[in-house]
Amino acid sequence: MYNEDVNELYDIVPLGTPVKIIGEVYTGRVLRVGVEPGPDVFNVKTILTELGYYQGELDGIYDEATRAAVIQFQNDFNIVADGVVGVDTYNELQLARDQFLEDREP
Repeated sequence: MYNEDVNELYDIVPLGTPVKIIGEVYTGRVLRVGVEPGPDVFNVKTILTELGYYQGELDGIYDEATRAAVIQFQNDFNIVADGVVGVDTYNELQLARDQFLEDREP
């Protein structure tokens, strides 16, 4: 959410209205095949698994199977399909995951 979004909501939503803000902001490294293993890769693979894009082992290794899943996700969300997880892909992954989790709430 950007400052202008907050300003717009302030004008629309009555004071005292409960607001639920979900998601995470990620400012980490760019992920691609060959990057050092890490928890950020594990997190991306977990989200891709939850969304049905990845069926492999959940580990911190960004391999060709991860790249293929990222490309499929990027194609579905109109992101440049290069298999690289940068800012746009991180943001869309988080938004898609938030929506997925929200849809599962009773």
